[in-house]
Amino acid sequence: MDDDEKLSRSELGTKAYWESHYERERANLADSGDTGVDWFAENIGDTLVAWLCEELALENVKDMIDLGCGNGAFLFEVERRSPWERLVGVDYCDDAIALAKAVAEENGSQRVTFRVANLEDDVGSFSIVHDKGTFDAYMLGTGTIGDYRAAVLRALRPGGYLVITSCNSTVSELVDYFRGSDLAVLAHIPYPTIAFGGHTGATVATVAFQHNQPTAH
Repeated sequence: MDDDEKLSRSELGTKAYWESHYERERANLADSGDTGVDWFAENIGDTLVAWLCEELALENVKDMIDLGCGNGAFLFEVERRSPWERLVGVDYCDDAIALAKAVAEENGSQRVTFRVANLEDDVGSFSIVHDKGTFDAYMLGTGTIGDYRAAVLRALRPGGYLVITSCNSTVSELVDYFRGSDLAVLAHIPYPTIAFGGHTGATVATVAFQHNQPTAH
């Protein structure tokens, strides 16, 4: 796929949409203690967290960043089930990070930190870069495949892992987006399938890639 290629545009790709969404979720937290909904968790349940914390429980894995962390729900579950020393959530919405920090304080979270950052920002380097829906939103906005790929590679240590989940792309499409980069397909995570219109498939796709370790000289 051409690095400059863009997917169809949508309101879901605008910062204004997500700022309004998380402003409402912060108000809900203050009014009723409701920490918000994780749509992906409702659709893929425990499968993704279980795969991450079991299959990537490796000696060289020390930390993880969650791109577009939203209310932080995914990281809190990873913290509960993994030994990783540092878990970082970033989001470009101030209200999302304020919400995640409030929930972290309420939960007594010890290993998760949150900060405001755009995808293009220098966020540091990590053993695992995790994306659950942010790629979808980015590509529905003004982003390109090349810009997204460059951002991910900046945040990924040599030999590290990118785990990306999409509800807009299939497994084969996700693989194609990263073809020719420094990322090799490690696995795809199977989810329950549904039948509709004579076709069978999953509503969500997750692919894990591993960064090609540079050859020693």
